[in-house]
Amino acid sequence: FINDKSKFKYVDYNNNIQNIELEEKSLGFSVCQVPVIYHLSNKSEIVISFSNGEKNKINGNEIDQINSKKIFERTNEIEKIDVFIIK
Repeated sequence: FINDKSKFKYVDYNNNIQNIELEEKSLGFSVCQVPVIYHLSNKSEIVISFSNGEKNKINGNEIDQINSKKIFERTNEIEKIDVFIIK
């Protein structure tokens, strides 16, 4: 986890370089060109942001099989995943 704000660069589905601002006490990486941002929090949840603007909030720390498949098959349906973990 980073101590200061920073930029996270990744390559999106269309092979464009993208930047995401990371807050302090967060970290970022990508899985199959989907950025995954971890945040220290007082709750355990995942927020999946879809390319169509919708969001899906999951209590806990597991992504279901349907959304996992979308990530690994690179369907371009998932734009970003925010993971909140208990500090």
